[in-house]
Amino acid sequence: SLLWAIDQDSLARAVEDDSSGTARAILVNNPANPTGSVFSRTQLQHVIGVAEKYDLPIVGDEIYANMVFDGCEYHSLSSLSASVPVLEVGGIAKQYMVPGWRVGWALVHDRDGKMHQVRRGLHTLATVTLGPCSLVQPVVETLLMETPEDYYKETMLLLEEHARVFASELKGVQGLEVVSPQGAMYAMVRVDCGLLGFDSDVDLSRQLLEEESVFVLPGQCFESPGYVRVVLSPPLDKLTEAARRLREFCARHRAEQRG
Repeated sequence: SLLWAIDQDSLARAVEDDSSGTARAILVNNPANPTGSVFSRTQLQHVIGVAEKYDLPIVGDEIYANMVFDGCEYHSLSSLSASVPVLEVGGIAKQYMVPGWRVGWALVHDRDGKMHQVRRGLHTLATVTLGPCSLVQPVVETLLMETPEDYYKETMLLLEEHARVFASELKGVQGLEVVSPQGAMYAMVRVDCGLLGFDSDVDLSRQLLEEESVFVLPGQCFESPGYVRVVLSPPLDKLTEAARRLREFCARHRAEQRG
């Protein structure tokens, strides 16, 4: 089955070809939105190697930390880096399914003291412009310290089941190919726009919403044309209904193309 991975050669070339010298950091989102990929230890160590070679810090967007499916293992960048500074960003919105609460954090892992200016800037930013809800802040400690381990396991088993069922519902549909996620709460679906009679994934997404009231994000939002992103967190009956409508949508538009 298809999987997503870091293109190691492209990453190195992107930094090497930065003739303007504007690169300030390498950003890694793991587990990843929109792909649902989980990067291996080897892949992350390669990223750290590139960052070390070019003296760049890493921003680790780890909002989906530990949200991995069975058979996958999550590695935080800070646990793998001996000398490269890592700015680790996390929060409660995803793991606890409370997106409206908008409480997060930034942890600076800087063994050699290279990011003192960043620390100062973060402090200024938090003091001047950031204001998390005061009603929510007291809850964070309880969430982090007292949530039973079973909650995390059950949540991931549920999301993994949703991913499996959704892929099964669309298996064999001409014009669609689900890329199996390894974690987070999303799946990317490859769409054959030509076969279905659309100019782009944007056009397809717009028409799907208009005809079937099914909302997906076009891959072009993520610089990945030819795909759409699906969220796996809705109740299973809603997800299977969305898959049914997507099947009918594709069948109808394939028939229209055949005339």
